Amino acid sequence: MPGSQLLDAVEVDVAEDLRNKRGWPAAILAARIADLDSKGQDIGAWAVGGDDTRPIYALDAVAREWTSWAQGADPGTRAAKLVERLAGYPETQTARDAVRSRIKTRSARRRRSD
Repeated sequence: MPGSQLLDAVEVDVAEDLRNKRGWPAAILAARIADLDSKGQDIGAWAVGGDDTRPIYALDAVAREWTSWAQGADPGTRAAKLVERLAGYPETQTARDAVRSRIKTRSARRRRSD
């Protein structure tokens, strides 16, 4: 969405055995999403390709709501089934947990500096 930004982004490589024959998805990206009216507490996740132009899939409602550059998947389609499977990858949770860890670390630093 225009005016939104990704904060505390973390990219976690997807295990080779979980990738398709073309090597997709290369990674799961998770980040806090902030816009002009938001403090950026919502965490979204996306499946992303490598160096070339592979599709980007929003893996959760937050990612779909706040970003216009991620492809969605219409319910019942092969893409929707793929998104559901990718959302369950361990790398997706690892990336989300890493974002939460960055948030906690930043909050702890702020409390110490106050």
